[in-house]
Amino acid sequence: MLGMPAISSVLPLRRAQTVALGVAMLASIIVPVSSASPAQAYIGPSNGGSGVTAPSVAAAKSLAATKATKAGKTSLGSAVTATKPVRAKKPAKKGLSSSKILTTARKYDGRFYRRAGTTPAGFDCSGYTRYVFAKLGKSLPHNSSAQYSVVKHVSRANARAGDLIFFRSSSGRIYHVGIYAGGGKLYHASQRGVPTGLGTIFSSNVSFGRV
Repeated sequence: MLGMPAISSVLPLRRAQTVALGVAMLASIIVPVSSASPAQAYIGPSNGGSGVTAPSVAAAKSLAATKATKAGKTSLGSAVTATKPVRAKKPAKKGLSSSKILTTARKYDGRFYRRAGTTPAGFDCSGYTRYVFAKLGKSLPHNSSAQYSVVKHVSRANARAGDLIFFRSSSGRIYHVGIYAGGGKLYHASQRGVPTGLGTIFSSNVSFGRV
């Protein structure tokens, strides 16, 4: 027909228009994503299924603040735990061993007897026992009867070396004290003219006490 362009010239024009339209559509999708900041744009599912969603900067800041708060609480809890004082356990109390008591008592063999004496310069009976146990960290009064009142009383069958041995008169009054050494022996300051040291238990009317 007259006035109609040739088909061979129309087809390339339509192909060019189609390509141009495709490029324009692709540019409309890519440009908003590339121009958005990392905090504003990400590729993910939209309400319709797929596409581009850009959360607000405020939402990103809120998420970061929540994470920082949780991290701060964790750090504070760790710091409190680390600085909490730990109570040291008290060492268990141990009684004095027989060998330690007798070893200390023997150090003062041969001292002079002195009435009311409380030092190695001269001992009476309770001054001697008081001094020996003071060296072992135990405090006793300076009187045989008073010493009996502050110790743990034990029977003759349960007495052991290192216990105190108390002598009683026929009326029951305590008048002498020494350190039981076992085997019918004791360490004591007995009387004037007799040096301090190991002696024989001279009476059956005795009682025992443990410091």
